[in-house]
Amino acid sequence: GECGVSSLPSVAFKPGAVKISKDIETLLNSVAQQLIANPSCKVRVIGYGATSKSAQQLSWDRVNAVIKYLVEKQGVSESRFIFSYGQDGDANTVDLQPT
Repeated sequence: GECGVSSLPSVAFKPGAVKISKDIETLLNSVAQQLIANPSCKVRVIGYGATSKSAQQLSWDRVNAVIKYLVEKQGVSESRFIFSYGQDGDANTVDLQPT
């Protein structure tokens, strides 16, 4: 099926933080609505932090936190997410890309 979602937002974390804040929840709730409305879409969840091992770990934790929230709180199927972390880019950001 064709993915009807053209773009999804970037999630900005406070430096060093992994917690899903209220602002992030609001963002992810709208993401979840789009995903539920478009069941053929998969989502690449991209974390950055290629600079160091600890940055990559933080990146992984954030990607995981975003996916976990969408799965556990919003009921989106875990099989729809593609993990991608430790890329080059803004370390405090997790990007969501529909595929």
